[in-house]
Amino acid sequence: MEINALQLVITIWNTSCDRYRPLVPFHTPRIRPCVLAPSFIMAQNRHTIVLMQPISNRATRTFMDFDTVSSAMDGICGIYEKKLKDMNPQLRNITYDIADLYKFIDSLIDMSALVFDPSMNAYVPYDRQWIKQRAFQHLKKLAGQYS
Repeated sequence: MEINALQLVITIWNTSCDRYRPLVPFHTPRIRPCVLAPSFIMAQNRHTIVLMQPISNRATRTFMDFDTVSSAMDGICGIYEKKLKDMNPQLRNITYDIADLYKFIDSLIDMSALVFDPSMNAYVPYDRQWIKQRAFQHLKKLAGQYS
């Protein structure tokens, strides 16, 4: 059975945690997010969709659309930095380490990523552990550029 990208997005979003229900009725296999990244993710830029739910209210589910995995990691860091600025408006400079970013990611009710694989013409799902690994690699790469 062939699954188109829209079905995959809906399926992943609704099965990454058992508390989600399908948004539209159709039959698709249950797919769990991958933990390890295949080499195509590491080496090349791929369209990425980040799905997140910050609090238990289902109305807070949202997604962010990025051209690359790297820009998706920038976007996730940007959300955390905005939260820090909102919590500390009096501070001019805010610093954080990777453990703080990990705590933020873990504090979200749900977070996953869909990365487009042109060889399959489909989005491959990844869980929050993969996001944390990629965020670390991304920040490490950025730190190396500025040192």
